[in-house]
Amino acid sequence: MTERRNHIFSFSANPGGAATFTLFRLAFGILMALAMLRMFLSGRIAAQFIEPSFRFTYFGFDWVPHPGNTGVYFLFGTALLASLLLLHPRWFRWAAPVFFLSFTWIELIDKTTYLNHYYLVSCLAFMLIWLPYGSDARSLRRSVLLLRIMIAIVYVHAGLAKIGHDWLFEALPLRIWLPAKEHLPLIGPLLAKPFTAYLFSWIGCLYDLSIPFLLWHASTRKWAYLSVLTFHGLTAWMFPIGVFPWVMAAASLLFLDDNTAARILSRLRISISTRALSFGFGRYVLMAFLFVQVLLPWRFLLYPGAFFYTEQGYRFSWRVMLVEKHGMAEFTVRDAEGIQRESIRNEDYLTPNQIKQMSFQPDMILEFAHHLGAIFKQRGWKEPAVHAEVWVTLNGRPAKMICDPHTDLMKVPRNLEAYTWVRS
Repeated sequence: MTERRNHIFSFSANPGGAATFTLFRLAFGILMALAMLRMFLSGRIAAQFIEPSFRFTYFGFDWVPHPGNTGVYFLFGTALLASLLLLHPRWFRWAAPVFFLSFTWIELIDKTTYLNHYYLVSCLAFMLIWLPYGSDARSLRRSVLLLRIMIAIVYVHAGLAKIGHDWLFEALPLRIWLPAKEHLPLIGPLLAKPFTAYLFSWIGCLYDLSIPFLLWHASTRKWAYLSVLTFHGLTAWMFPIGVFPWVMAAASLLFLDDNTAARILSRLRISISTRALSFGFGRYVLMAFLFVQVLLPWRFLLYPGAFFYTEQGYRFSWRVMLVEKHGMAEFTVRDAEGIQRESIRNEDYLTPNQIKQMSFQPDMILEFAHHLGAIFKQRGWKEPAVHAEVWVTLNGRPAKMICDPHTDLMKVPRNLEAYTWVRS
């Protein structure tokens, strides 16, 4: 009976503690500092957050202000400083909320910049605010457990999202992307073979669905870590998706048992410092937060239509690298009496990146249409109507018109209701 009980609870027989948490905290802080520094050095701060004259907002977060040109740099500087302070146990408790607020504010400025790993960083930073780093051993084990659950949620949802016809049976969009990497040394010629795309598609799905459990179990952890480094290393090499592979690789450190983590810290000559902090109310905040994370990716089931065209429920659902989409959106503004008419040059209002993202995302198409209507109303046009002709190609399919050109988008409210004006 005892042996059976130990087997049943084998996943909980890998307790993380102060060393595991410390190792993750250091890796996370270093990665975030490098990411913030990269933004300064690359010039992307100006390109993404200062040059646009209009910003696309997340529904419900229109109230988040743009801090101004100097303020944007201040936010990035604050996030950089806070990420460095995460490395110090004395300042960690204060650095976590500062990093979360500054980083998340940056992300809420313009949803054109949305990426899954940015959202994951905000989630992890939020959790770090409430975790009782340095408290009693039991609370520390719970802290590591909750962080592991967050990472498992990401992996499992990403794997479930890959269970579909395009990914598994058409090897799309990998069948489009991989041949373009034929120039890479060593593996380049292999990437041009059609069977490679199918192989990678199936491996990617199985990897996402299984890796958190393989990392959790002591007997498979060593090989699971090797696969994590291989998988995310190849992903970072072949695809320009920022720090996401390295964030996931760092997050896998959470699945180390405390003794192994302690040995790694010892070799790095890093001491494990603890401070007496109580879990308290934070446990309930985190449990509620994780419950929301489990449910949020399934909200797409509330909407009719072809999901990859309407994209309602797409963000914040860990759908990683599932589609190759391009669009072309042409807007026309007419006055109520049909006397005035103007075709819109998108580049007069948006940056190239904003145009690219807006042209195939219906919520951004609608928001831009409302922005155009407001501009022409200020110019004195009477009840301007905004119409859009939008063509989208999905995973190499022929272009399809997804927006009814006869619909006045000014009469379509921005809310969470189904997009009946989108042809899917």
